[in-house]
Amino acid sequence: MSPEDAAFAKAVVSFLLLAGTGMGAYWLRVRARHLGASDRDNLLDAVRDEMAQIRADVDARMLELDERMDFVERRLVQDGEKPRLPAPARVPTPVQDRTG
Repeated sequence: MSPEDAAFAKAVVSFLLLAGTGMGAYWLRVRARHLGASDRDNLLDAVRDEMAQIRADVDARMLELDERMDFVERRLVQDGEKPRLPAPARVPTPVQDRTG
């Protein structure tokens, strides 16, 4: 592909992207005009209610996670350094005997 052909292809792709973006914006504008003010207000109220419910849910979950984290931190501090089980003895296996 020659440099002129590549430049032409880039120009065509750029034009198509810009035209698609413009058409999308135009479509949104047309849809917004067709929605009545009361429809938009009802839609906005529904979105606000849903956002309030989502925020309340997220806040409740964050509070629960904070409580769990505090519990784990307290347990770790209380336990301190407990003696641990000794590491198991390594028993050679038939595979290790052949290769090692």
